[in-house]
Amino acid sequence: MEMPITSVTASSYNVILNDYYIGVNYAGAVTITLPKANKEGKVFIVKDELGEASKGTNRYITILPTGSDLIDGRDRAILAYDYGSLTFVWKGNSWRVV
Repeated sequence: MEMPITSVTASSYNVILNDYYIGVNYAGAVTITLPKANKEGKVFIVKDELGEASKGTNRYITILPTGSDLIDGRDRAILAYDYGSLTFVWKGNSWRVV
């Protein structure tokens, strides 16, 4: 099964429901905004493809939910390790990191 691949080369990106794998290739701080999912079990993967996420706050990848949604009870998730990734799963009323 093929999955959609998106390459982020700018400081921000709004994820769309058709996305799946979001590879970040930007040498700077990046903000990724997750959409409100349309069904339980929707999955997105965000990956630091450049390998610079641990180089300080000016390289962090910040993932935000939409509106009042939460990510594991918080208003954001931060990816701050080189070549790391975070997987987000919609669980009915919020995003979960697995």
